[in-house]
Formats: sequence, structure tokens, C-alpha cells
Amino acid sequence: MLLITKEVIVLNAISRLATSKLTPPSFWKGISHSADDPCWLICWPLFSCLLFYQDRISGIFMISLSLGLFFDALFVLSLKAFFKRSRPEPGRHEAQFVPVDAYSFPSGHASRMSFMVTWTLHSCKPYVSLHPFLFLLLLLWAALVLLGRVALRRHYPTDVIFGLLNGTVSCRLYLRISPILIPFLLEMSPTTGKLHLITVD
Repeated sequence: MLLITKEVIVLNAISRLATSKLTPPSFWKGISHSADDPCWLICWPLFSCLLFYQDRISGIFMISLSLGLFFDALFVLSLKAFFKRSRPEPGRHEAQFVPVDAYSFPSGHASRMSFMVTWTLHSCKPYVSLHPFLFLLLLLWAALVLLGRVALRRHYPTDVIFGLLNGTVSCRLYLRISPILIPFLLEMSPTTGKLHLITVD
């Protein structure tokens, strides 16, 4: 009970960011929408398939990420159906907010961002080394999305924390089983040096 009370205090403190003049609700909503389900579970797979016909190697790379995001979403939906934790009471600026689902734990946005960061670290090692600034931008984007989910009162802080853990775990599992689920990705890799794109070292 004490933990829940402290969590509500943290939630209320962070949600004040959404009423700040420097960071109004529209700012956090825009950041939050950038990691929404339709963007990454519908638009991204379509983009990946189109890219596949133009550039097979890049397309395979993007399709692998798309399948991984679906894999992560299944994890999140299963946990939400099991725990069935209600979302926080919406703030004044969220009176018209209608969530995709009624459950809060864990945060799907947090899990998705954690999955993408973990996947990038393991699948794009050469690019991360060559362009660390771009990876820092990814981390900044992820951090703002996570903060925004709490600031907008879409999630409790623990929803976001466990979402981070869920995304990391689901990504590690996906990186291990992806060669079994999608063997054509291995067959179509031009060299064995590409295998690190979809496997865990």
C-alpha cells in the first residue's frame, strides 16, 4: 500500500510536466504518438515490404524488425490480459482520451522503445559505432516517450519500468529464435558477416 501511495505521488509530480508552459500537453502527445501501435505495427511493416522490392537486403533488415515488434506486442498484450491493471485517472487535459485498451501494465510504448534500443545495439553495431550521435538521438526519443506516457497519465511509473524490462527480454528472445522462425533471412544474407543483424552474439 505504501508503494502504491508513493507511486501515485511520483505520477502526480511527473504529470505536472504536461501543464508546464515549456512542455504543454501537445508536446507530450506528439512525442507519445510517435511510438503508437498504428505507426510501428501497420505503417512500418508496409514500408518494410515496399523497401524489400527496391532493396532486398535493407528490406529483409526492416522486415526482421517488424516481426520483432509484433513479437514484443504479443508479450505486452499477454501481460496486460493477465494483470488487468487499470490506467491512472486522466488529467484535465486528457478528458477526451480514449485508450486503445483499458489496461496499463506494462506500458506497450515503453516495451516497444526498449525493444528498438536493444535491437539496434545488437543488430546495428557497426552503425552505432560509426554514428553514436544517431544512437543518442534514439535514446533521447525513447526517454521522452517514456516520460510522456507518465506525464500524460497514460501509465503509472511501474508500468513504464516493467515495460522497459519486457522490451529488453522480448528482444533478446526474438534475436535468439529469429533464425529459426525466419530462415530465409539467413539464406538471403550475402555473407556470413550479416548474421549479426538477427542473432545474439
